Amino acid sequence: EQVSALRENLIYAQVAANEAAAAEIASLAPLVQRAAKAMMRGRRGKDGRFMADARYQECFDSRDYQEGLRAFAEGRDPVFNGS
Repeated sequence: EQVSALRENLIYAQVAANEAAAAEIASLAPLVQRAAKAMMRGRRGKDGRFMADARYQECFDSRDYQEGLRAFAEGRDPVFNGS
């Protein structure tokens, strides 16, 4: 009985942690989400570079990146639009 209760608590804690991680990822800028997915897939482009490299560069060149910097400096939550 104690072992079963312990397992249930561990499973509940893991589910809660996964839900928290998913919520945090969902709050990120859309370009960052795409870059993270590309990194997890580990695919390479025709030039042999990881596709995630180009995706991350897109993030730094984006309006969302500038919005994130402004929001941080102003002490507010950023409003990302995927551009």
